[in-house]
Amino acid sequence: MRFNQSQVNLPTPTNQNPNRQVDKDELWEEDPEYDKVITGFVIFGVVVCASLYYYLKSQPKINTLLPNEFTDNQVTKVQQVNHDTWLYQVYSQSGIEEFDVPFHVVIKDDTCQIGRQYTPISRTSSHLTFLIKLYKDGSLSRMFRELKVGDVVSMRGPILTMPAYVKNSCKEIGMVCAGTGITPMYQLIKKILQDPVDQTKITLFYQNKTVADILLKAELDHLRQTYPDQLKIVYSVDHGYADRSGYVDLKALKILPKECVLVCGPDGFVGAVAGRMGENNTQGPVGGFLKELGYTSTQVYKL
Repeated sequence: MRFNQSQVNLPTPTNQNPNRQVDKDELWEEDPEYDKVITGFVIFGVVVCASLYYYLKSQPKINTLLPNEFTDNQVTKVQQVNHDTWLYQVYSQSGIEEFDVPFHVVIKDDTCQIGRQYTPISRTSSHLTFLIKLYKDGSLSRMFRELKVGDVVSMRGPILTMPAYVKNSCKEIGMVCAGTGITPMYQLIKKILQDPVDQTKITLFYQNKTVADILLKAELDHLRQTYPDQLKIVYSVDHGYADRSGYVDLKALKILPKECVLVCGPDGFVGAVAGRMGENNTQGPVGGFLKELGYTSTQVYKL
């Protein structure tokens, strides 16, 4: 396209001297209005960046498990296991598959700010799976009953339940548990048996009300068949028939090794077997049947 200069009215420069010499000081003269504009942009940028940082920091972290902060994690599976126990699978990108065992997480009910410890029965790079017993009047139980796939739970962890397990640190470990107290034991059993270098033997005494209450029985039986020289299991039920019938007692626990015994279950069960926990979740003195059998605090750990 050509412009016809005769048709274009160009402004005529005025007050300009073509022969004027530029003073060298003019080359370095600063424009105060320009400085104001630059300063304004800098301040605006700082304010925007700071606001964005604090906004992102204040947003809830989704599906990322942190040990010192509660985060929202999405429920991906809900399945009833028996009359009072449910399986919950939760999506969580945490790298937790490399964490030491046994460990637990704290799950919180945001409506009343009450939290409880729960031990996963399995873990991958993206999911945690829990077996959770639901009680009639429990605050967390009410929350879990209402959970559906797609909902979120507020979790914090992972947190070691006891000092991290060291392979072959004991020749034989005894485990005494009841109900969902099997969950930390199951973590540790899998850790030991699936490591070909670890030759630790395990004796598990697992107490329940009835055979129907025995959790993870198919998985435990499979491990017992696969590793018969390393894993011994005694299923004991209050009512009915299993490897043993009747309440846990002194005679039943004589099968345990002397070197190391772990105990986990309801407070009353732990108290009868090994003495109650101390204040603030401390170990407390060894009591119960294990004390009668001569065990000391160096041989017993309550989970």
